[in-house]
Amino acid sequence: MRLPPRMRRGWSQFTYFNYPQKFNIAYAIVKVNGQQLWVEEKRFYDLNKLPLHPGDTFHLSQVLLRKQGYSIEIGTPFLNHRRVSGQVVRDTYSLKNRVYKMRPKKKTRKTSGGKPKLTRVYIMNIALHHQYPRLLRRETFVSRKNQDER
Repeated sequence: MRLPPRMRRGWSQFTYFNYPQKFNIAYAIVKVNGQQLWVEEKRFYDLNKLPLHPGDTFHLSQVLLRKQGYSIEIGTPFLNHRRVSGQVVRDTYSLKNRVYKMRPKKKTRKTSGGKPKLTRVYIMNIALHHQYPRLLRRETFVSRKNQDER
């Protein structure tokens, strides 16, 4: 009987550098709506409702960490001149949350809950940005409409 390759060679040969295609992913950890989110380029994410319309482009400037290839940048607390660009796809709802409260032996039952509003976004790129260094520290969102007015 032939053993699988990992049992034949042992775990010592399956290290970080043997699989560069698996670990060569560019990603960033971004602070948005008070939450920290791991984002990758060219992917869709559902965020809590953002005050933007479908089709708007936005930039997230509060980048905590960025990894590209084997290099990692860590901010203190944020990375300067780094931003994540995205586009709003649509507004949607999450699954319904149900909260059921019951007091035993009291015949008291209460059901409540709701459907949280979400915004589906498409992350276009994680890039270096030199244009508005002061603006990026103050604001998290910059829509295309607001940039044209300035």
